[in-house]
Amino acid sequence: MHLKQLNANVKKTRRGKRKPRLHSQIEPQEQQEPQMKTFLALCLITTLVVVVTRVIAELHDDHHDNNTIVVMLEKKANPLPCMKNLDNNAYNRFKNKHILDSNFNIADKIEWSKYLYEKGLCGRVPVQSFFQRNDEGKVKYICEGQGFVYKDNLCVSQETFTVIHVTSDAKPCRVTEVVPKEQKVMLACDTIANVECLPVHYEKYNGQPHEPQKCQQMLANASPLFAIPFLDLIKIVSIIFILT
Repeated sequence: MHLKQLNANVKKTRRGKRKPRLHSQIEPQEQQEPQMKTFLALCLITTLVVVVTRVIAELHDDHHDNNTIVVMLEKKANPLPCMKNLDNNAYNRFKNKHILDSNFNIADKIEWSKYLYEKGLCGRVPVQSFFQRNDEGKVKYICEGQGFVYKDNLCVSQETFTVIHVTSDAKPCRVTEVVPKEQKVMLACDTIANVECLPVHYEKYNGQPHEPQKCQQMLANASPLFAIPFLDLIKIVSIIFILT
């Protein structure tokens, strides 16, 4: 009787024990999934580091032609007015292209040709638009609560300006037409050097309807999540998903 009971206990013990799987028996997919996630995460992080490093290097290289970084920054507009612009010279570039810094007869094509030549603006685009020198303050105010949101970082002025539209050739530097026009304007507005919201781009305005909200208020009333560009938000979510 005792012998039978002992044999039964031995059989139960043998049935209860399971042989551990050898490392070679682990499913290939179970081995590859963590490795794939790690590889993708490293690739994404490396890409982000390279991009950030290039931007920082461009912004701090005093001897480098800044056209490259300007192209990089201008390709992607901020989704709201008065968000930070990485290019601290963005307003100075705008001013050089669109605000006169000297007084001359604006009806004289020869004077315009000399001005464009000195500024390196000959033939920059077929038709260039300029504000008069004494309007600089009012132009800035468009980005400081005196403009209405159109879309992205674009703001439409409340009042009209005298905008001088100049048609020119590049070679030789020659102005062929000068047309002053009283009109509302549309500007892209970004915060420069974490200090002031300023115009950084002139956009052609054709009477597009705008929002009732003022430019500066748009960013102030936005939640931090809404202020993140959509593609950047997708990247952030992707990184979190991969790392988890």
